[in-house]
Amino acid sequence: MLIAGLLIAAVGIALSGYAGYRKDKGAGPEANPELNFGKGLVLVFFVGITGASQALGIEQGTGISSALVASGIDPLFQTLPVFFVLFGGSFLATAIWCLFLSKKNNNLKVFVKTKDIAVSSNYLYCGLAGFLWFVNFIFYGMGKSRMGEFSFTAWGILMSLTIVFATLWGLYRGEWKATDTKTKAWMYAGLVVLVAASFIIGMSGGE
Repeated sequence: MLIAGLLIAAVGIALSGYAGYRKDKGAGPEANPELNFGKGLVLVFFVGITGASQALGIEQGTGISSALVASGIDPLFQTLPVFFVLFGGSFLATAIWCLFLSKKNNNLKVFVKTKDIAVSSNYLYCGLAGFLWFVNFIFYGMGKSRMGEFSFTAWGILMSLTIVFATLWGLYRGEWKATDTKTKAWMYAGLVVLVAASFIIGMSGGE
């Protein structure tokens, strides 16, 4: 069931990707004149590998989780300390890279003051976005802790549903408004397949 669920998820991702390709290539305000399918495909594989490495990092943190549970911590929250270690490294690498680019482009001062935009508002919204993003992983960790031996399947569910909800948010925001009926049909087909795949992956970890 797990292998079947992953294969079905791959089909759903392909359908969603094709729908997005048609949307960006189509005419009208949604068309993207800079669309480069070859470069996009390379980036897809790169992001897929690096994204999977995040899941592997979480799985490698089971030693931390087990030690916490043994010390009496509620198993529901056993993944949270793993996130702090994992994302601490990600934050450090990202911060160094951003500071390097800012120094290179001579715009370090925008972290303190800008002419057009209030820096305080930027920091507020960045903080809110980071908080909501981390809340997502808090609930992910809580759900993962309830999935038993096959809890590693939680990542496949998370990725599938991330595409689903991102697409639904795009629909709400009107991103697909100018696309033709056939393109929307491909998009909806991808959503249905991804939701089905999520259920199958989830059931594969059952008794």
